[in-house]
Amino acid sequence: MKLSIGMIVKDEERNLRECLTCLRPILTRVDSELIIADTGSTDRTAAIAREFTQNVFKIPWNHDFSEARNHTVRAAKGEWYMYLDADDFFEDTEELVQFFNNGEYMRYNSADYQIHQYHYARDDKTYILTNAPRMVKLTGNTRFESIIHETLTFEPPCKYLNSYARHTGYAYDKEPDEKYRKHERNISLLLNAHNKNASNMRNIALIVNEYM
Repeated sequence: MKLSIGMIVKDEERNLRECLTCLRPILTRVDSELIIADTGSTDRTAAIAREFTQNVFKIPWNHDFSEARNHTVRAAKGEWYMYLDADDFFEDTEELVQFFNNGEYMRYNSADYQIHQYHYARDDKTYILTNAPRMVKLTGNTRFESIIHETLTFEPPCKYLNSYARHTGYAYDKEPDEKYRKHERNISLLLNAHNKNASNMRNIALIVNEYM
């Protein structure tokens, strides 16, 4: 198997079907699997997930995003691992399909695609462009790090793809109060991590960013 796609979800009934529909070209044309870990949904998230894969399982939520994502890494059977959120939506997956099907992936250890971060409304034209190593060759050392805004360990060489996904997790056009609830959650997690390791400079920078 070439690719494992891992996700963690909770109460994503509003987004999940659209997200997974965008992934269908990859799942049907690349030798791949979809792994979804549910951290405690109370809506129809799990039922929607099972429309696309049988690899759906519940895990405890221990207030650590890396710990949750690492459950899907350990379950992965592919040569490569890719992750995304339920509020990530690909516009076009053809480049990703060809990356695996034409054998190009064998020349790299990691790959990233663009993330268009929307901070106002899902249909707004204003976004922040970021790049992230969202796909890596699986090794015994592959894992997520950081309690929140987690990163995936990766090695060069890295393939930079032009493909992009719209990320709407911080777009609050429908529920403005959700913005503050999410930042309060993030700050709480980051402060807890800071109490355990006060010398982690990345964590300090993330705390500052959340307060801003």
